[in-house]
Amino acid sequence: MQAAAGRKLLAALSASSANRLRATVTSGRRVGPPATLVKAVYSSATDQVTGGAPRSGLVLGIESSCDDTGAAVVSSSGDILGEALATQAEIHAPWGGVVPKLAQEAHERAIDEVVALALSRAGVGGGDIDAVAVTIGPGLSLCLKVGVLKARSLSHAHSLPIIPVHHMEAHALVVR
Repeated sequence: MQAAAGRKLLAALSASSANRLRATVTSGRRVGPPATLVKAVYSSATDQVTGGAPRSGLVLGIESSCDDTGAAVVSSSGDILGEALATQAEIHAPWGGVVPKLAQEAHERAIDEVVALALSRAGVGGGDIDAVAVTIGPGLSLCLKVGVLKARSLSHAHSLPIIPVHHMEAHALVVR
């Protein structure tokens, strides 16, 4: 299950480069591995903050679009260094589907621990990353807000850029 969370984050990081790569994808040319896209996102995001000065090459991704809270730390080479996932399957099972308000509350309870665990598994702290990628849609607005607020908090605390991620483009770009 952790590998799936990492792949989802890698897709999310790739999605933030979607506009720049759209012409390449639609022309039928091979775009390259997701790690290439992560490097492009990393380069763009860190140049905004550091003026091009070298950094660690780490991006924290946060995903809270529906019923799972996920976070992962990815290097500029595309390696997943640490990840964590909190599932809500048991919460929603009695209703046969996702209940938005219950999902939001579960994200709020899980987000801090999930992010801390991903950072810990990567062996880094919030000050060691270069950017925060976060899903901004589509998804349940109540749930997306939880991830965005966490990303904004980390961004403010560590002067990091935020990389907005389109959920569906991320899925499309991770296909290999």
